[in-house]
Amino acid sequence: MLKVKFPRLTINFLKAGVGVLFSLGWARVMYFIWPQPSFLTFLWFYLAIGGIVLKWVIFEVLDRVNLKLRLRGVKRELDESRKRVWEASSNSYQLSCPLEKNMEGSPDTGDELKKLQGQVLNMAAMVARAIGSSIESLKTRDLKIARALIEGDRKIDQAQSAIRDSCIQIIAKSCPQAGDLHMIAAVLGIITEFERMGDYAEGIAKLVLMIGERPHMALPGGVVLMAQKGIEMLNGSMKSFMGNDVTGAVRISEMDGEVDTLHDQVFRELILIMVKSPAMVTQATWLLWVAHHLERFGDRVTNVCEWIVFSTMGDVDSTGGK
Repeated sequence: MLKVKFPRLTINFLKAGVGVLFSLGWARVMYFIWPQPSFLTFLWFYLAIGGIVLKWVIFEVLDRVNLKLRLRGVKRELDESRKRVWEASSNSYQLSCPLEKNMEGSPDTGDELKKLQGQVLNMAAMVARAIGSSIESLKTRDLKIARALIEGDRKIDQAQSAIRDSCIQIIAKSCPQAGDLHMIAAVLGIITEFERMGDYAEGIAKLVLMIGERPHMALPGGVVLMAQKGIEMLNGSMKSFMGNDVTGAVRISEMDGEVDTLHDQVFRELILIMVKSPAMVTQATWLLWVAHHLERFGDRVTNVCEWIVFSTMGDVDSTGGK
């Protein structure tokens, strides 16, 4: 026997049905009160009041119920997906790394992890130099430095790829223990943040080229301070990374509030310049983007600190990543 599938009713079909039923019931209420209502009575009672009750009360309740049901379904699907992923990854790791070997570890793992830490430090230094050079090119309007930064961003991307390959090789060859796996996972997260920081330096260099040879506008002092604070945070985070210093990582992440304060200060200053000097609107807008890149740089360092906490404790609740 041929089965016919009917489309599942959506919230709009449900609202249409409820609207029809409500209209019939509301009409019965009105004619019960006024057997022969005047036209004005019909307008304000049936249409106006009835429309408000239908739209702002009944439909609002339906929307809230529908939203809760949808969220419950999505949550159930996510829980099932996480369970499947966890089961698949657990089985895969058990097959590739026997329990006995995983418990004993590999004598070469420690040396490999030290090399990995060295690669991370080198990449951090590349990022710090890039953001420092980008601000230097902005202060001096040195287009040559800006072009070199844009071309050199590939080196940061290549460093990320090299570190990622190292992580994969360590996992494949050594079957590291749980603590080492936390560290490797943290490194993969950290280098992702570094790559984005390099993009911010490249973005500032591009803005320098856009400003070009235009009449110089006084660079807000807060911009330079934001860059200096961001580099200080980055260097401090690497010290915490090398020393497994969770307290230091948390302290570094809290410094991001100072960068945010400087960003607000620069933002207000540039808006005032736009108001007073319309000719500087374009250049001031580009400087707003510079400040935005530096503010995001600080946010990325906060994320690095979160990964440092994870590498040591297997927990990321101690800092507020962004």
